[in-house]
Amino acid sequence: MPAPTTSIRLSSTTPAAPSGNQNVVPQSDGGTPQAAISFYPQPATNSLLGVVRPDGSTITVDDEGVISAVGGGGGGGSGSAVLYVDSTEIAPLGGPELQINGTDTASQSKLNLVAGSNVTLSADGSGDVTVAASGGGGGGLFGPVISIPTLSSLGMSTAFQQQGTFSASDIATGVLLQDTQAFGNADQVEGICMTYPGSAFTFTALIVTGGAAYTGTNALAAGIFVAAGNDGTSRIIMCSIGGNSAAGAANTQVGNTKFNDATSFDSWNGASQMLFHGCPLWLRYQDDGTNYTCSWSPNGVTFLPLYSEVKSSSWLGSGGFNFLGLYIDPHNTTDATLTVLSSSLTTP
Repeated sequence: MPAPTTSIRLSSTTPAAPSGNQNVVPQSDGGTPQAAISFYPQPATNSLLGVVRPDGSTITVDDEGVISAVGGGGGGGSGSAVLYVDSTEIAPLGGPELQINGTDTASQSKLNLVAGSNVTLSADGSGDVTVAASGGGGGGLFGPVISIPTLSSLGMSTAFQQQGTFSASDIATGVLLQDTQAFGNADQVEGICMTYPGSAFTFTALIVTGGAAYTGTNALAAGIFVAAGNDGTSRIIMCSIGGNSAAGAANTQVGNTKFNDATSFDSWNGASQMLFHGCPLWLRYQDDGTNYTCSWSPNGVTFLPLYSEVKSSSWLGSGGFNFLGLYIDPHNTTDATLTVLSSSLTTP
């Protein structure tokens, strides 16, 4: 082997630390450079081995003395791991440690997320993890409640014959429809609605109604309605809970109601006796594309049919199913309220 024509002398004097990545290019007699060796500023440590470089790679040495940069930008590998939560980067390599309920997880070889009660976890091939509610807060009456609705989640942003003291608002327990004034024995249907969702859907609402004491023969009625128009002059059908007084004793019914318009009652159909207002119950309106059905449930699981009609020959006619909404009809009840505690709109 011929003797080298070029050498690199290592001085015993420590030079000033470079301010960035440095290249030393050995060449002989002014010829074309033969190779380049990259140097990196040394961090505050006793050795470069095992240290993460600025580009994310790690300096390693094998048993033959070969020095390599593994991983990250310049030395191959897949780069540094990054933790994302809902598409937001929160922990790049060398960043904050992940803690769960105050417990440091940095020493764990893997993390296993376990779904608790009423929670569903799912992951796709890209590493996204989805956490969703799968049930309510236990069994019994409120078991099927999934989430508290809002005016926005209901999607019912259109006013329906709202009078001077009517209001619709979000409250801590759901959506509140309220009218502080009474209308006597006269009907006044008012509420909120949306464009009819089309054929083959089910709308279910867990509601509770209430109001001040009333006089006369009619009290608060409330529930789900479907109307041909929202101008108050078109026909309406309801899946209703309503109260009246007979022989001085108050009672409450659930059933199907038909109106000529917002102030003109026509008939009450499929009535089923209840005990009183103030008890939460489920009302359901279902359209299978051919028929509509009103039903109710005391527990959210077993629904009892109240009334059903073929749409094409129904009170509204085949072209009258244009708006779906929630309403109150105060009658003699002052401070009449309807609170929607939970709701769902599903297809079919």
